[in-house]
Amino acid sequence: MTGRAEARVAPESETIVMGIDPGSRVAGYGVLRKMRRGIETVAFGVVTAKGNDRGRRLKSIFDGLQAVIAERRPDCISIEETFYGKNVKAAIMMGEARGVAVLTAALNNVPVVEYSPREVKKAVVGMGSAHKEQVQQMMKSLLRLDAIPEPEDAADALALAFCHCNRLAFEEKIAGSRNPIRIYRSIPPPSDKSGEK
Repeated sequence: MTGRAEARVAPESETIVMGIDPGSRVAGYGVLRKMRRGIETVAFGVVTAKGNDRGRRLKSIFDGLQAVIAERRPDCISIEETFYGKNVKAAIMMGEARGVAVLTAALNNVPVVEYSPREVKKAVVGMGSAHKEQVQQMMKSLLRLDAIPEPEDAADALALAFCHCNRLAFEEKIAGSRNPIRIYRSIPPPSDKSGEK
């Protein structure tokens, strides 16, 4: 048993946070374990939808996210707030994918927390106007990963989870916790949980 493993706290003080970056063709997910003294990477990857029919694509995204939730059993899910853009068609499609993610969480009785893109970027990079490449680089650094998390959908999902872990740490600090945050190095390989074989 390593010293790092011995440093972990009791399971009841852990919170599993799952970030979801919804998309109608690719949905990223990132799962982090927030402990009293640190954050540990559990898993990250993408759910890829196949086919040209919109309904089947959304169902395969649902099936893939359902599989990840069933396996990782998150305590909460972090997702971006509703997106408003000039491209109405793209916004509608994103809204449909986001609805699938929220529905999947609800069916598994997992609460959903929402953050704006600027909030997430500020929590990870330090500025709300950061580019996706900067988010990927910071996720590699903050989570002590061996490589930049790819694809960017998975990195965005990790960033969403990390943003909520930061919020939890802040709330603990306000509540009187004096434990420092540490990052525990545990890097699973990226995976593709396709909902349609």
